[in-house]
Order: sequence, then C-alpha cells, then structure tokens
Amino acid sequence: MSRSRHDRNRTRFLVCVMASLAAVVAPLPAASAPLQDPPPPGGSEETIALLDVRVNGWSLGLVARFYEANGRLSLPADQFDGLGFLVDEAWVTAVGDERRIWLDQVPGLQWEIDRASQVIYLTAPFERLKPRILEVAPGIPRVPARADWGAMLAYDAYGQWAKQSEAVDFARTLSVNLDARLFSPWFTATTTGFVTKSEAQPEEFIRLESWIDFDSTDNAVRLRLGDTYSAGPVWIRPFRFGGVQWMRDFSLRPDIVTTPTPEIRQDIGLPSTVDLFINGVQRYSTPVDPGTLRLTDLPIVGGSNMVSVVVTDQAGRRTQLYLPLYSSTEMLAQGMTTFNVEAGVARQNYAVDSNNYEGDFAQAAFGYGVTDQFTFSGYAAGAEDYASAAAGAAFSLGSFLFVDSALMLSDGAEGRGWAWYAGVEHIDPRFNFAASYFESDGYRDLADRFGYATFDRRATASAGLDMGRAGNLNVSWVMQREVGGAQSSVASGTWGVDLFDDRIHLSASAYAELEEDSWGAMVSLSFPLGASGDTQVYVQENWRKGEENVTSAQLRSEAFDQRLTWVLDGETGARDRGEIIADWDGRYSDIHASVATSDGATGYELGVAQSLVLMDNEIFIAGRIDDGFTVVEIDDSPGISVALENSHVGRTNARGRILITDLQSYAANAVSIDPLDLPMNASISDTATLVAPRARAGVVTRFPVTRARSALVTLRLPDGSPPPVGASVTIEGSEATGIVGFGGEIYLRDLAVGENRLELAWPDGRCSVAINVGAGGGLPRLGPYTCAP
Repeated sequence: MSRSRHDRNRTRFLVCVMASLAAVVAPLPAASAPLQDPPPPGGSEETIALLDVRVNGWSLGLVARFYEANGRLSLPADQFDGLGFLVDEAWVTAVGDERRIWLDQVPGLQWEIDRASQVIYLTAPFERLKPRILEVAPGIPRVPARADWGAMLAYDAYGQWAKQSEAVDFARTLSVNLDARLFSPWFTATTTGFVTKSEAQPEEFIRLESWIDFDSTDNAVRLRLGDTYSAGPVWIRPFRFGGVQWMRDFSLRPDIVTTPTPEIRQDIGLPSTVDLFINGVQRYSTPVDPGTLRLTDLPIVGGSNMVSVVVTDQAGRRTQLYLPLYSSTEMLAQGMTTFNVEAGVARQNYAVDSNNYEGDFAQAAFGYGVTDQFTFSGYAAGAEDYASAAAGAAFSLGSFLFVDSALMLSDGAEGRGWAWYAGVEHIDPRFNFAASYFESDGYRDLADRFGYATFDRRATASAGLDMGRAGNLNVSWVMQREVGGAQSSVASGTWGVDLFDDRIHLSASAYAELEEDSWGAMVSLSFPLGASGDTQVYVQENWRKGEENVTSAQLRSEAFDQRLTWVLDGETGARDRGEIIADWDGRYSDIHASVATSDGATGYELGVAQSLVLMDNEIFIAGRIDDGFTVVEIDDSPGISVALENSHVGRTNARGRILITDLQSYAANAVSIDPLDLPMNASISDTATLVAPRARAGVVTRFPVTRARSALVTLRLPDGSPPPVGASVTIEGSEATGIVGFGGEIYLRDLAVGENRLELAWPDGRCSVAINVGAGGGLPRLGPYTCAP
C-alpha cells in the first residue's frame, strides 16, 4: 500500500487494467448479497480484483485485494484490519494458508462497487471501525529502575560555640549525623544515627532508623524490613514502628497515573479539526480523518475541571462536547488497587533512645477504585487486647466537590467505641476550599495505644481565593479537643500581592488562639536588588499580644551558579540580634558557616557535609546525597564533559569516571556527554541515555567507546601526482573506508598495527599500496606512499 500521489496514480492505473480483465471474466456484484451457506473457498469460480477503497464516503487512498465467488466478496483479514476495521475472529475463514473475511459476515457492513472507476464503497457503523487514539499529553516514559553494587557513608558534622558559656541562645556542642548505605540490584540497606557532645555532658550516640528495602518496580510493590512509618488512608493516624511493611508504592512507578484519567470518544463523519479546551484554555488542536476518535491522557489538573472538545468539519459545522470532572489524588482509577500490610513493635522515644520498642501490633489497609468516581477503602488492626476496623468511601460529586468519609470501630481494654470522619474539597483556578471533621465516642486507634495524644473531636477548614491583581487570600481554622483535656482552636489568614510588575511582593498574615485570647500579626515586604534578581531584600514587622513589636530585615544573595548563598539577617525590638550566614553547595562537600550576636552574646557555627561512595572499584567524594546517584564511566577517557538534564556537572577523572548526584529515583534522568571531547581515535554510538536509580542507591552508567588506530596518509601515483580527489579508499580486511582529499591526503580509521593494504578506485582507474602503522598514540602522518596499479 502507498499513500503518495504519484504512487496512487500508478496503482489506480494498474487497478483499472486488472479489474477490467476481472470484470470480463466474472463481473463483480454491485451491492451486498449475503448468502446463508458460504461456498467452498478457493473454488475454480473464484476471481480477483484490486479496488480503491472508500469507507463511509471517505477515500482511504488505499487499494485492497478482493475475491469474488458465487456472488460473494471476501478479502484477506490482514487487509481488512489495515483498512481500519476491527477484526472479530468469528468472521475469519481459513482459505488454504490465508485468513479471509467474507463481507456479508460482518454485521452492519454494506458495499457497492463502481465498475467504471473500480472503486468499492464500504458503509459501516462506527463500532466496526478501529478508533484512532490520540494521546494529548502522554505521560513520562518508563525507564526500568535499577541499582548496582556499592556502599556509601555520609556524615554531616555541625558545631556551635559561644564565647560566653552562660549564653542563652548559643551552646557549646558538636554533633555528627551519620548515614550508611549498602545497595545492590536486589536490595538497599540503610542505617542512620547521630553522635552528640555538649559541654559538661557525656558523648552520646543515638541510632535513628535502620531498614532494608526490596522493591519490585514492575508491580509497584515494596517490602521493608526494619524501621518505618505505618501507612494507610488519611483518616488513620501514622506512627513509627519496627517490623515488616509490605505495600503498594506508586512512587516506584512515576509513569503510572493512579487517578482517574477521563477519555473522550467521538464519531466523526468528515475530515475535521479537533480542538481541546481545559478550563477554558486551549490545550490541543489537530486535524483528523473520518472515523472514531478517542482522546486519551487529557492534561487535567487537580480539582475541578471542565473539559470541552470542539469538532469543526470541512463544511464549518461545529460540534461541542462537555465533560465535567473532579480530579483528586485520593481517588483511584477504576480497577486500580492499593494496599499495605504491617506487623511489628511500636517505636518509643524516637531520637532520644536508640532501641526503645514496646507494643506488638498488626494492621492492614486496602483501597479499590470501584469506578472512576468512587473509591472504597478498608482497614483492620489488632494488638494485645485490642482490635479495630474501618471502612471508607471517597467519591466526586460531578466537577464541583470531592468527598472522603470513613466509619471506625474499636474494641479494647477501655471498652468499645466508634468514630466517624468526613472531608470535602473543592479546587478550581480561582477558589479552593477544604474541610474535615472527626468525632469519636470512645474510639481508640493504635497511635493512642502507643502514647500519642487522643482526640474525641477534630475539625479543620481552609479556603483560598485568587483575586487577580488584588492578590491571593488564604484563611484557615483548626480545632481539636483531647479526651479528658482542654479544647484549642486557632484561626489564621494570609494575604499576598505582587506590585510593580511583580518586582515587589507584599504580604500580611495574622493568627488568633481563640481559646486563650492570644493573637499575632505580621507584615512583610520583599523585592530584588539589581536586574539579575540574585539578591533579595526582606523586611518584616511582627506584632504579638502582650509583647514588644519586632522589626527584622534580611539580605539574601546567590553567586557562582547558585552554589554560594549568603545571608545578612537582623532584628530589633524584644531583643537585638544579628547574623551572617554563608552556605556553599560544593561538588565534594557542603559547608555552612555563621556568626550571630544576640543580647550581647556571640555564637559561631560551622557545618560540613560529605559523602564517600564506593562503586565500580573506586571511591568517590561528594557533598550531601539525599536520593539516587550514578557513576558515569567512559573507559580511559579523561576530561570528558558530562551533563545532567543538559546542564554541565563536571568532567571525567583520569580513569574516565565521574559521580553525579541529585538524581530523582525511579524517574528518567537524562545523562549525556560531549562527543567533541573524545579523542579522534574514539567513536561512540550513543552520547545520551536515560538513567533511573533506585531510592538512595547508585547505578553505573557506561558509555561504550570504540577505539581504532587512525592516521593521516599521503599517497602519490607512480608519476608523482596525487590520486584524484574523491577517489574511494578501502582497507583490506576491514569495513572502514575513506575518501582521497586534496594533495593525496586521506584520513583513515580502523587501521591495524603493522602492515595495512589500501585499495583505491576512481572512474578511470585503480591502484593499491601497503602502509605500515606504528603502535604509538596520537594521529600520525604517514607517507607519502606510492600507489601502483
């Protein structure tokens, strides 16, 4: 099949000739005439015709091969599929080694043949046609995450020293945070802790967390052994524990869209233009041929969405479709599931005691997207003399509101109890609102059993309004009442506006503790200094009931590609304070230094963060590493420029390696090298690749380099003249070729050390010559050699 204009003209000429011959032998039927019993396929009465195909009045620009037998038409199944029809195996008949479809077996399909122009007109309902799928905003590509063998030890040392030992705001302390990791293709093991030493206090080591992760990115499932947080729905309070956690973790697969993804389907009878609008903004436009159109991967945003599709055909007729919907990360797409199963012992006194565990438990939770508008979740937990269960439902009300609700039951030593939770949310480009309410009647959750505060009532409410040039306004209110305790409630609000072409930002905020009759307010102003915007000034005035006003100012600036940040900070009022801060984000270490004065006392701070990475049989030194990283390896290629996301990060060392940090785990990170930095005898097939390390682990990224001995060879013909410019040169025993340049010079690659025989050819002659190549480096100049016929 061919779609070009010239090929179609040639094809139609052939169609006319062949079809005319076929018509002489056995004229094809002019309309469908279905038979009940198919004739024996491939019989002697069968004829063949090549016909130009039009579907529902629209020319496909394609020609198909049709068979006629006893007044019935068939064509190969693969051609029927290629014409844009859906193929049902019930319609397929085997004819010898060929799979065919009889047209009268396809429900709703009609046809008519124009014998003069040798065109077949097929009329089919849209449900018989394959839909054309348009991915409006395709998701990010999936790059399989991996990790190689390696280890890392990181430390963050921080010290503070005061000239006056009795200073209130400063101390004489030294602390070192430690982070040790061992990673492999199968697991990642991590342990963290800190050592602290204070004046007049003994040195102390506290272990923070230790765990081993096993993850399956194919199934988005993670198994953790050790310390972690409990998981579950938003209405279940998390707590720290040590034990086993098995859960669905969609952060392992950022390419998976977990929220409902709407799809628009439209039948189009004429060539048209499709325009997609999201919340009144045009996001996509494309011409389409007649047929069934499916728009997928719509670029919707969180909250309320109004999706509109406008179809304009050739005659100017417009059809508009509306799809109101609400998107929330708490909703699961239809058929999608999430779960977590946990068992272990609750962690007590975290960051105070290294190994304080008390309280065995087990719990499990799951969620299931029943429909795109309804998600069901369940929860169950058990401990000694304790059991609880809960069920929740999350659903959207059109495009206006998202509702999350749950009913919880518990039974323990304190007796039976129950609680209910309800939350609502509305978000649109101009206004957002969220509220939640929890009330308990004797309900106790696991967090309560393990020492966390227990509430019998909690309520929150917040709202935000985008007022355009008048700025943004946000207000919130929080209330909670402890069991057997006092009730507290706080209301707060913030307003901010950009002035003078967004160069000055003015904001004001206030809060009130309603139960304690306390309040505070703040007004701040920020603006840049200079045209670059690297230096910012912040001025702030604070008021608080019963206290003296505080005025503060800050000057913040960045330099050296944002690697150096320095701050001048000061305040006056209730106390006089001043501080100078400098932070350096270096390739080999991160450094923090500051000098501060407060009420006549002076304090000094110094911090250094560094990571030692053992990978690929080499030790690398870097600054703070919070997530994934990679070692880029280009064998024996020092000084090669390497970039991350098209931003230069450094050059390879003497062994052709460089450590790159700040990679996003499980996501595609673009790593590339500059091929112009490679020596002339080196060639590389790919200069860029996508890398996805596992969380807190490293991976080796190799760029294979092929090295060949190269030389600049000068040749002469027997009469002393150079060979003709443009003559082709081949190396015996090699696929490498060359071209003769001016003066008989030829640049050749893939030469062997020792003798190499060259063959030259040009329109009027040919010759050959043997050259000798040494084993040295660089690009040698060889010759001149005499090339003889």
